Amino acid sequence: MSKRIGKAIAVTGVALLVIVAWRTQAPAVADYDQEIRMLQDRRAAAIRVKDVDKITACYINSPKLVGFDLIPPRQYTGWDAYAAKLAGFRRACSDSPRWEISDLHVQGGQGFTFSHSVQHAACSMKNGPRWTSSFESPVATQTSKASG
Repeated sequence: MSKRIGKAIAVTGVALLVIVAWRTQAPAVADYDQEIRMLQDRRAAAIRVKDVDKITACYINSPKLVGFDLIPPRQYTGWDAYAAKLAGFRRACSDSPRWEISDLHVQGGQGFTFSHSVQHAACSMKNGPRWTSSFESPVATQTSKASG
């Protein structure tokens, strides 16, 4: 009988630790969610006014930055390539781009988040018709909490 009681106490103790750990992590996940939502909102607002400096401020200034795009080239690597891509986007749109984000879902922990959203973009092109696109956007992000 004492082995059963010992096992029951051990199982109960482990269950309590798991619950405490989960409850401790829940606010951190909410913080990641809020951080990514604010980042996406800042980025969308900067895109709408074609402010390249504010758009790039949403990303790490590093040669390790990797991005993927709808418009070729599909992949770019490094800060300089990303900044050049944005400068081309700003020149190509003759009006303020429309940029909307919906269905944003965020999972976070241990300094990284993974988000998924549906985004809609549109702008009038200087050399032709209005460009419009809706797309799914998966994003992996290192959060500020990773450093500290």
